[in-house]
Amino acid sequence: MKDRVLITGANGMVAKKLGTYMQCQGCDVIFLSTKKNNKAPNVYFWNPENKEIDLKSLNNVKHIVHLAGFSISNTWTKRNKSKMYKSRVESCKFLFELFDKNKLKIDTFITASASGYYGFNQNSSKTETDKPGTDWLAKICKDWEKQASKFSKLGARVVKMRIPIILDKGAEILNKIILGLSFGQGIIFGNGRQSFPWIHIDDLVNFICFSIKNNNIKGAYNISSPENCSNYEFVETIRNLKFSYAILIKIPEFLIKILFYKKYVLLLNNLSLNTDKLRDTGFKWRFKSTKLAMKDILEL
Repeated sequence: MKDRVLITGANGMVAKKLGTYMQCQGCDVIFLSTKKNNKAPNVYFWNPENKEIDLKSLNNVKHIVHLAGFSISNTWTKRNKSKMYKSRVESCKFLFELFDKNKLKIDTFITASASGYYGFNQNSSKTETDKPGTDWLAKICKDWEKQASKFSKLGARVVKMRIPIILDKGAEILNKIILGLSFGQGIIFGNGRQSFPWIHIDDLVNFICFSIKNNNIKGAYNISSPENCSNYEFVETIRNLKFSYAILIKIPEFLIKILFYKKYVLLLNNLSLNTDKLRDTGFKWRFKSTKLAMKDILEL
């Protein structure tokens, strides 16, 4: 019998790529989506806020990959922050309550989290044992992981992925960088020396599959490239690969704070992620460097 994998966040780029890959690997993949108009036979509607779900979606599930979440790229209004929190934390809580109430067991619960766990205004490399930040995004990540950990009470192995920027052809921030370079201007935020942690979407998907197959993997992991590049080095690498005619322009910090209002903390945060724990699992990255990752994405 095929392993049945339940993936939340059906409309996200990671969920779509993961689902396709796992189906090719012979898994029985089903999705939970908050979109009622999705008529695919393996997609089930749910509304965690209203406690709605088709219970048939839970039958024979062995592994859950929880990727649902209202994007933090949306405007940081009070209403949107609440949606960001509920779509992650409350949805995870709802899933646990369903499995607990119906006495259902699973082998693995894998949840997305984010490098935002460590907080804004950082200036160092973080390991998985470092304390969380104290800002609103760090609180989301902390509570998100806390809810995920409850699945261990059901006998599940819990894996928490602290993910930075995901590099993919559909990634918003990457497309903006490429668009600027194509018009001859590469934008550098501040002095450009702040760290720019990232992970190629294929490596993220491969880690999820790798962690399902390896029972020794549990707890929190920084899911990032082992390369520790700066914002300047990242943009410069892309320029050198395809847009050599472009010039790099540094935007002063004071102007960034005006132009990007509250979100400037993401652009100037000097946070790097230590990946020793990930490396020690035996996981092998396909894309260890910006050059390799961008050659793949730009199809060079």
